[in-house]
Amino acid sequence: MNICPKCNHNGSTEKATIESTHKMFNFEIVVENIPAVICNKCGYAEYLYPKELDFQLRDAYRNRINNISFKLDK
Repeated sequence: MNICPKCNHNGSTEKATIESTHKMFNFEIVVENIPAVICNKCGYAEYLYPKELDFQLRDAYRNRINNISFKLDK
């Protein structure tokens, strides 16, 4: 059972993959296949691997790539 940080709903959440657009300075990066937990009450999505996403966004910004697919390095 997870508690939603937005609406404090204590109950059902589901794992899903989402697509999100991130703006870094004046550059937009679309990220696909981000693992997230979604609240069934309000729809708030929380990323499961925020640190790895930050690294991949930084690399995409440096290389000026505006569309990436999230990959979890293990």
